[in-house]
Amino acid sequence: MVHQRHDRVLEILSAVFATPGMTLTDASLVADALSLATATAAEFADAYIAASSRAAGCSGMATFNRKDFVPLGVELAPF
Repeated sequence: MVHQRHDRVLEILSAVFATPGMTLTDASLVADALSLATATAAEFADAYIAASSRAAGCSGMATFNRKDFVPLGVELAPF
């Protein structure tokens, strides 16, 4: 059931993103996050944070949610 909801969220976000006339200020980040979330089964919010971190050129990211960010390929800063 959770996997179905995850897929449905990504489906809805993809439809919103593809809506004619819809302009997002961070369209490239949203596209990257949707691709990352689809490829890894990550939550969209986590994928968006990972995409933002990469786009900003961050060398590492700190999070208490390490297990969910490892599959996203984000370099995690030790703390």
